[in-house]
Amino acid sequence: MNLKPESFSAQKVLSRDQFCQLLDIAIKVPQPRFVRQAAAAWLGIYPGDLQIQGYMASAQVFEGKKDQAAEIIQKVLKIDPEYREGYEVLLRCLPEDSPIRNAQLTNIYILGGKITNAAEQPDWVQNLRAARLSFLNQQVSTAEKYIQKALAPAKDNVLCAILHLQITRATSDNQVVQNLASLYSQRWPDCVLFSLYLAEAQMEMGSEVLAVNLLHECAAKDAGGMVPARIWGKESPYKSLWSDITTFEFNLPVPSTVAAAMGWNQLGSGSTTQAPAQQTASIRRPARPIPPASKVETIPETKPEPAKPTPRRIDRVPQNEPTRSNPVESLASRFKFQFKPVNIAVDMEPLRIAAAKAVESFSTLSELVKESRPPEQIPNIPIAKVKEELARVAINLDKPSIANADHRFPVLIMLSLRAGLEKQYGRQTLAVIDSELKNLSISIGRLPDWSSRVIYVDDADSTGKTGLSPIESTDPWKIKLFLADLDRVLSKKGEMIGSLLLIGGSEVIPFHRLPNPTDDLDDEVLSDSPYSTTDSNYFVPEWPVSRLPGGKGPDSGLLLEQIRRTTQSILEQKKKPRFSLRLPSFLGGLQNLFNQYQILGNTQMFGYTAEIWKKSSEEVFFQINKSRSLHSSPPMDADSVPGVQAVAAPVSYFNLHGLVDSSEWYGQRDMAITTQGPDYPVAIKPDDLYRTTDENGIIYTEACYGGHISGKGEEDSIALKFLATGSACVVGSTCTSYGSVMAPLIGADLLGFHFLQHLDAGMATGEALYHARIDFIQEMQKRQGYLDGEDQKTLISFVMYGNPFATVRTGSSKAKSIHREFLPSQVCPVCTKDHEIELPKRMGEETLAKIKQTVEPYLPGLSTAQMHYSRIHMECSGKDHTCPTSEIHMKSKPGARSGKMVVSISKSVTSANRTHPHYARVTLDGKGKMVKLSVSR
Repeated sequence: MNLKPESFSAQKVLSRDQFCQLLDIAIKVPQPRFVRQAAAAWLGIYPGDLQIQGYMASAQVFEGKKDQAAEIIQKVLKIDPEYREGYEVLLRCLPEDSPIRNAQLTNIYILGGKITNAAEQPDWVQNLRAARLSFLNQQVSTAEKYIQKALAPAKDNVLCAILHLQITRATSDNQVVQNLASLYSQRWPDCVLFSLYLAEAQMEMGSEVLAVNLLHECAAKDAGGMVPARIWGKESPYKSLWSDITTFEFNLPVPSTVAAAMGWNQLGSGSTTQAPAQQTASIRRPARPIPPASKVETIPETKPEPAKPTPRRIDRVPQNEPTRSNPVESLASRFKFQFKPVNIAVDMEPLRIAAAKAVESFSTLSELVKESRPPEQIPNIPIAKVKEELARVAINLDKPSIANADHRFPVLIMLSLRAGLEKQYGRQTLAVIDSELKNLSISIGRLPDWSSRVIYVDDADSTGKTGLSPIESTDPWKIKLFLADLDRVLSKKGEMIGSLLLIGGSEVIPFHRLPNPTDDLDDEVLSDSPYSTTDSNYFVPEWPVSRLPGGKGPDSGLLLEQIRRTTQSILEQKKKPRFSLRLPSFLGGLQNLFNQYQILGNTQMFGYTAEIWKKSSEEVFFQINKSRSLHSSPPMDADSVPGVQAVAAPVSYFNLHGLVDSSEWYGQRDMAITTQGPDYPVAIKPDDLYRTTDENGIIYTEACYGGHISGKGEEDSIALKFLATGSACVVGSTCTSYGSVMAPLIGADLLGFHFLQHLDAGMATGEALYHARIDFIQEMQKRQGYLDGEDQKTLISFVMYGNPFATVRTGSSKAKSIHREFLPSQVCPVCTKDHEIELPKRMGEETLAKIKQTVEPYLPGLSTAQMHYSRIHMECSGKDHTCPTSEIHMKSKPGARSGKMVVSISKSVTSANRTHPHYARVTLDGKGKMVKLSVSR
């Protein structure tokens, strides 16, 4: 008589499918202990197998270990959100009153499952389920209609994002798929499906190395290939990158009930029983791969042909296709990828640097050739043609600036005066500041392609390390000359000043006091611009400059807090990336939807303008917010302004009035819109801003004196109060600033336009302001052929306080590399301060009447205004006035433009015991036609 044993212990060689069938039967019998042991044995070899992890969680639920099961299955669902059985396991782990039960039921229903409360599901769930069913039935257009209805309300549901990407993949080209897959993979970084589709798009667009690395990351997360099998079928074109799990040597005793259900012989003779029609080679833990003996450099580089675009199929399982060369398979067979991918970085920068430097070196080389050859052998080398060709190469590389750029290794210079710090804060505090600066220097040195040095220009030990002598005074021009010498010293080592960070306020490192290029109340312009260049032309920067001010008095808290926040921000820069992605123009509606519902997780930007300037402010604010919706004063004022939002927003933009003797910023009523109320309501004051310990957003203000901090503390300077509340940096003017009232943008509006544009592209604040100045100069030179008074004042009066490495968004392809640009055309500052009494007669009464009519809405009461008239001139002797044009001696002067005139209008208005000075500048061509209008802020 044959007796059935309680368990069957014969060795089995199983395929993965058979092993899953075994666990599936065992969990239904149920035999949870056996399932747990068998799953543990498998996961010991293939720890990333999601389906086996699901069986493990199911077994633990049966055994009452619900917390452990929930932890396992939740990790699985993050990797594969379409794993419907996982949600069912998670439901069994949750108590009936759990607040997340409904979400799991919703996901089960969306994935085609049946639930008791299906009729109670909201419309977006019904639309999403209908979209998924339509897509599975190859009704793509119908699915697209349903998904559009679900996108906004389901913005936080990963299943909606997955289906949206699948539909987009079926209807759009590779670039769109890559953009959307990249966006969603940033939002849900654990989800393998987004990475798989991103890798597929990269592969088809020729980025094979990136794609292979990404596919290997997916293989590590999903070792069993459950997700790629679902979307591409079991014979996936990338199957070779997954571990070969064909068979598994299984030695555990199998419960008799499970063995019977599997159809195995319970009374075998003891010999090994093999599964039918399966390969008998057993698979054990893979051996560590042996690296090839030859170096990587010896492997010949192969350049695959770019993949031709192929029509997309809707089938979830691809049909059989003719065999064709697969770059992934060739790479896989060559290197036998089995474990973690090798990150291969192909750095083209040295080639670009070589191309740029060839322009300079070629000229030197030709001179050497001339010296070494007889005169008759000297070839006629067309240097101009070589430069032209290299410039064309630079454009083809999508780097048009590199032909006129300096690509030395960038060094952040943290510069201060030891005596100044000690005088303001004391010797003990100076030691603390020095220690914190060294910590900041170390953290910056860990950034890619950066190094950093702390230099006290009045300390012989500090300057001696650079080979330079200390300076013995606080003369800002001597500090500037020291920086020029330092840049020359660095150049001998292949380095350059990449960015300058001034430590301390004007009491420690003085501002430059530059001549005022406009007719207004400012005797001089406080500026950091000369610190940004090696020559006397301080309008064109060679490197970014920022300053960490400390406020007045001996309290070092604000300065130390900024240093520590900057250090912490740099250390965490890679841990918490902010991400932005711009979709193609034909998906503009979807882009607006993302911005409106903050699908990327970004906080809304903050914009606040005087009502009278709302039109120009909208154009500037749109560069960072992608919306023209911003607050205005009136109707908003200091009593209603959301100060918390202004502090916490990633970027806050202000276009308000400011006064030299006031801590508030003011709005201005547009009399065509608001007929009652104060003309200049208080829009915001320091007390409206709330202090936090975290690093917050980036502030750009156009307000007059928005960056004026000399002799002030955080209680009487909004700029310092923003820094004290945790803002990363503040950009503002130290004196009267000018802007536009309509298109085209000029002055502070144009500078802000480019600054916010570069921030949106992913640049850090220091680089963004640096490139904004370059763009500003190029645009105004192109429009006018020169820089007039308000252009010059904008360039030299705007300063940056705070962290020059702060970013709004990272990972953007638009972000520029760190290099120094040289403007190919000459910058021409002009003077308009030499008044001519006879000019009004030449203009005529009709022209003057048109000027007053245009300016009246912005400067009411022109009958009592003062007006000065001058002619634009390229050369200036500085007689009876001071101006930058007379101080900056250009090597050559362009010919003067004929006939252009400037009318400067000034008027003071008293409101609420405050005197508000206003200025307007009108530029006329030789025929008396108005070509430019700027008004003060």
